[in-house]
Amino acid sequence: MPRILAVATMDSKGEELAYVAQQVSAAGCHCELVDVSCSVGAVPAVGATISRQAIAAAHPQGAAAVLDVEDRGEAVSAMSSALTQYVTREAANSFDAIIGIGGSGGTALISPAMQALPVGFPK
Repeated sequence: MPRILAVATMDSKGEELAYVAQQVSAAGCHCELVDVSCSVGAVPAVGATISRQAIAAAHPQGAAAVLDVEDRGEAVSAMSSALTQYVTREAANSFDAIIGIGGSGGTALISPAMQALPVGFPK
C-alpha cells in the first residue's frame, strides 16, 4: 500500500489536512499526517502521526532551533529546513509521495522540502 505524507501546519490547517488524509485513504493509500506547526507554544496536533517535534529534531541544530523561535519568519524558515532534512533522509525508504497544504506561511515552509526531492517524485 503506498504511503503518502500529508503535511501542514496543523495548528491552523488541521481540519483541512484531515480531509486530505481521508481522501488519500479512500484512494487506497496509507496517509501519514505531518504537523509542521512552528508557533511557539503550539500544542501537539490531535491526529498527527508525525509530530512537529519529530520534524524539528531533523534540523541540523536540533529541535530547539525550530521550536523556540519567536519570530514567525525565522520559525517558518527553521521548520522548513527541518522538514527538508526529514523528507530527503526518509524519501528513499519510507514514503511514496508527499502532499502539502497551507496559506502563505505553510506554502513557504513546505515547498522547499518538496523541491529537494528528486524530479519525478510524486508531489
